[in-house]
Amino acid sequence: SNHYSFTYSHPNAWVIMVLFIFAGALIRQFFVLMHSGQIKPAYPVAGAALILLAVWVAMPVSSTPSADGEGVASAEDSRDTASATPQASDDVAAGGAVKAAFVGFCEWQTVQR
Repeated sequence: SNHYSFTYSHPNAWVIMVLFIFAGALIRQFFVLMHSGQIKPAYPVAGAALILLAVWVAMPVSSTPSADGEGVASAEDSRDTASATPQASDDVAAGGAVKAAFVGFCEWQTVQR
């Protein structure tokens, strides 16, 4: 499936999957305890925190422009430099693919009229 490809195509895919597995286990334990009459809200909160951590690990690297206009990776981005090329992340961040598709559609509409 092409859905959630970051779970298997990311350089740190094993970390992402481990985080999802533990998050799922924590959330399931909450429901097991809830059905036995115990309410422990720390379990789903911890599970949600692990999911957010997995999303943060899976985020593509973005670059910040320097004074001379060149893209420079920030200190936060040093955690994973192999997940995406700067050009691809810039296009996605700027909506480049959507914009290109929209412009292409508008040009096609102009030609077809």
